[in-house]
Amino acid sequence: MLEIRDLEVGYGDIQALFGVSFMVEEGSIMAVLGPNGAGKSTLLKTISGLLRPKAGEILFEGKPLTGLHPYDIAELGIAHVPEGRRVFPSLTVEENLIVGSVAKRARQHRAASMAEVYELFPRLKERRTQGAGSLSGGEQQMLAIGRAMMLRPRLLILDEPSLGLAPILVENVFEKIREIRQKGITMLLVEQNAAVCLATTQEGCVLEQGRIVVRGTREQLLDSRLVQEAYLGV
Repeated sequence: MLEIRDLEVGYGDIQALFGVSFMVEEGSIMAVLGPNGAGKSTLLKTISGLLRPKAGEILFEGKPLTGLHPYDIAELGIAHVPEGRRVFPSLTVEENLIVGSVAKRARQHRAASMAEVYELFPRLKERRTQGAGSLSGGEQQMLAIGRAMMLRPRLLILDEPSLGLAPILVENVFEKIREIRQKGITMLLVEQNAAVCLATTQEGCVLEQGRIVVRGTREQLLDSRLVQEAYLGV
């Protein structure tokens, strides 16, 4: 579904990604692990059109994304849940969800999408008239994911969904991610919590200093000495 070919991205003279290549199969969850500063968020922002690559290709269902505006990429069915949640604190929960459905592909399905989001996250329904800024961190993460689901995405990109959450909330968020996959939605997941991430994904890679250093199935990653020592504490 998504193919990254020899991607090179930089900020001015500072290069952030060096020849990154991988594929995300339809219906799967692909994980990208790595430390802070490895280039993970840069990768996702480039896929979403927020950054332009210096070289390489990004293909979605065989069609190039390079050069498209972020709203054009959203119209193709690619939704991005950014690091740090980025909900609109002065808007209510329901107003935040409505913002997620402004794309042409999503407007006519707004009512059905909202019902599906409230079924997936009952807590959001309970707080639908509450200001998003007053929600807990876990609730805001649910809202950020719910807002992305309002696009009715074919590919859901998640950037550090466990960031800043207590362990019990992390498990709850990943339980919801597994439920979303059961709906047939393909996901690209950036995460530092390797243990919970690898329990959820089918394949993945490790990005360090802008380069992929390990790539394979979940089992291959779990067997990797680098992953065991650097990310699983073995």
